[in-house]
Amino acid sequence: MVRRELGSYFHAHCSFSPPVAQLQLCKMLWLSRHKPAVWEGDAHVVTLPGFLAGRLGGGFVTDRNLAAMGGVYSIALGSWWPAALSLCGVSAWIMGELVDVGATIPVRGKSRLVDVTPESITYAGNDQTVGAYGNGCDETTLLVTLGTALVAYRVRGDVPGPYHEGSFWGPYPGGRYYELATLDEGCLALEWARKQILPHASATAFDALAQDAIDQGESCNAPFFRPQRLRHDTAWSHGATPRLMAYSVLEGIAFSLRRLLEDVFGFEQIPTIKVIGGGSRSRVWLGIIADVMHCPVCRGAGDALLGAAALAIGVDPSASEPWTAAVQSHEGRAAALTDRYRQWCLG
Repeated sequence: MVRRELGSYFHAHCSFSPPVAQLQLCKMLWLSRHKPAVWEGDAHVVTLPGFLAGRLGGGFVTDRNLAAMGGVYSIALGSWWPAALSLCGVSAWIMGELVDVGATIPVRGKSRLVDVTPESITYAGNDQTVGAYGNGCDETTLLVTLGTALVAYRVRGDVPGPYHEGSFWGPYPGGRYYELATLDEGCLALEWARKQILPHASATAFDALAQDAIDQGESCNAPFFRPQRLRHDTAWSHGATPRLMAYSVLEGIAFSLRRLLEDVFGFEQIPTIKVIGGGSRSRVWLGIIADVMHCPVCRGAGDALLGAAALAIGVDPSASEPWTAAVQSHEGRAAALTDRYRQWCLG
């Protein structure tokens, strides 16, 4: 029903496209059709951050970054979306007040969550956005998160999206916008593969095996690893020694990242990449990513907590460049990996 009524222009209003059942909009529509009495009286719809802020003494408030991810807010209009509200049969009053991402609002009542009531509350948006802000991202930065999922994030400036059909977008602090693309198979695939190869080995030992394959000049003989096939016996193209299997995992996830950036963002020349998340601690992996992308790769030093704090006190972390020294691409290995990437894409 959402696709039929709003689908043709949905992505101009919502971070996500096409509409999916997990959206706040779809859940509200289900309630309206199956349990309409839920909207009677003093009913409201809140996000989890909005609920916590309210319990701390803040008002009934949602920032536009989070609101844009629900389907009931329109990025294009900058307000709750009349067409979506009408579809659900509810009023904007149920959704509450909107503020810009990064806005700091004075507390309006006494905290019912902790003993001390804060003076103000900052609305910092989703975790990827506030993490990007904490790492000083700007329009020249591509931020990659090597967490359970694989996430690519960039700031797009003050021109609104949507930018690409397969990506998400929304408001970023300072009147700008972001674009995000993701794959489910990041460190999730790494952890699964590590248990198959070396179930009792540490991450450091796994990295050492992969580095040994590189140092011995054997990595070009490694099997291809395809993260999207995790939990299946076809994840590797063939069997090999543990060190070649370990190397292939790091290489295969890096190949997935390259294809994500090319297919979704349309990159021909990959810019400098900044990496955060658990996988960013592996300098071996950063080196492989640098060679696969043929660009410098840095490890970010900031996180979502730093970003939230920076927003709250009005500091712009981009001026401090919180990055470690870049890992540079190796010309010979980069060329060899380009050939392997093309073969990997055929599998």
